[in-house]
Formats: sequence, C-alpha cells, structure tokens
Amino acid sequence: MAILSPKNLNSPHAPAQLESPLASAASAIRIGRQVIHDLRNPLSSLKMIVETLAREVTNDRAKKRVSIAEKEIGSLERMLNAFATLCGRIDLARERSDLGEVIERALRRVRSELAERGAEVVVEPMERLPRVLCNPERLAESIGYLLLEASHYHGGCQLRLSTTGRGQGVELLLAPGPALMPSRGPALLVEAASFYIAQLGGEVEVGEDGARTYIRLPSAEVEPTAK
Repeated sequence: MAILSPKNLNSPHAPAQLESPLASAASAIRIGRQVIHDLRNPLSSLKMIVETLAREVTNDRAKKRVSIAEKEIGSLERMLNAFATLCGRIDLARERSDLGEVIERALRRVRSELAERGAEVVVEPMERLPRVLCNPERLAESIGYLLLEASHYHGGCQLRLSTTGRGQGVELLLAPGPALMPSRGPALLVEAASFYIAQLGGEVEVGEDGARTYIRLPSAEVEPTAK
C-alpha cells in the first residue's frame, strides 16, 4: 500500500504519470456519491439560516440580498440533484403516467424562475397523449431541466412545447431548446435529463445551435388483444 502525497511524487521511484481516481467510471460514481453526501448537510444548514434571515430581516436592501441568496441556494440544490441523478442507480419506481399532467408538473416547478428570466413557455394543444411508464416526479424534473437550460441559453424568449406526431411513442419538440456547446458538450442539467429519459427507453436530441430539442418517450399504452 502506498501513501500518495505531493512530496513523495517527486521521488525517483514515483510513476511518470499518476492516474486520477476519477479515471474509471466506477471510481467516478463512487466519489461522486460521496461528494453529494458530504455537500447535502452543509447546504441544508445554509438553507435553514437563509430562510430564518428571510423571516427576520426588515431592511429592504438586506431583503434583496437574502432573496438572491435563496435563489442561489436553489440553483445549487438543483445542480446537486442533477449530479446525483448521473451518479445514481437506475430508477425502477415507475407507473403509467399521464404525460400532459407530467408536463404541467414540470411547468409548475420552473414557471416562476423562467418568468424572472423573461422567458415564457407556450404549450401547444396536445391531443390524445399516450401514457408513459415513468416516475412522474423525475420525468417532470427532467423536462424542467431542459426548459431552464433553454431559457439560460436563449435569455428572455418564448419557448414552445409541442408534439410532432412522429414515431410510435411520443415526440415532444422544444423550440428553441438548450444548445450543445461544441467545446463543452451538454450542460449538467441537460446531461441529467438525458440520462433519466434514456433509462425510460427514450432519448433527448439536442442541436448545436439550440434551435430545436426533441424529447422522445416510448408509449406505455397496451394494445387491446384481438378476440
């Protein structure tokens, strides 16, 4: 067993290149879970402190600063949850869910934050949406992630969510959508949304310019048995 530290890396017997513990996927997931665990408690404590301040401060300037702190903590919680999704195991808790209700749930989660950014979501009429087999809360969270990233990339704009009528399941079109940055790849929230939707047998297709994003989900509808 070797002790790795900066001083003994200068030893003539030290390897020319030390492999990072994050080099393997299994190690990265294990360390990621530990980081998530270590961050949740201090973040929760910080949230409680800020919530207490929000109830007690009376100065308008202080209230504004506390409000900003609350939003930043909310963003940190969201990123931590997205990171936890990427480091988590496959979610087996699924039920046949009404996709329209899932979309409404997603909008409730992010509507106020989108409004603050000057963004608006227009959901075009969607008739006879099939049910999908999912954890409705997790799918709503994933759709919310994509809406937030779209507004983050495009700023104050109108986001349109519709169905295309293509495919055997359901294909949602978000226009404009989050962009795939050539130098960095997809953002953390987009990665988390894509990962969960892939677990359901679906996929998220994101364009480099962010003009369109497709969310494809398999239908949970069961065809009637012929008699």
